[in-house]
Amino acid sequence: MATDFHELEEELWRALRSRRFNDFQQFLAPGFLSVDDDELASGTELIRAFNEMALEDYDLSQMVTTQPANNVAVVTYHVWERVRRGAEPTERKTIAASIWIRKNDFWLLELHYETSTDR
Repeated sequence: MATDFHELEEELWRALRSRRFNDFQQFLAPGFLSVDDDELASGTELIRAFNEMALEDYDLSQMVTTQPANNVAVVTYHVWERVRRGAEPTERKTIAASIWIRKNDFWLLELHYETSTDR
């Protein structure tokens, strides 16, 4: 049965929005890295950052998946998100890319990259 990478991405975002950080972390490879404009974060650092903010809403669109090997998948898409830090929400648009790797019959997120399109 083929893996639905779009659904895996959606589940990651749903977990962050509902603050189910343990569920989110189960999708991450041990060496996971997040690259967001000029910031790098491990899975632990990313969850720590989300503890200090709230992902209020988001929309993922134009998802495209390529699978250059049987154990690697790359998902690219556009993101609109509204995040609250303190009293004021912030909205932004990004282009995202996720690299998934299959280890022991499980797909894990190895790298997630986002860059702003609001510049």
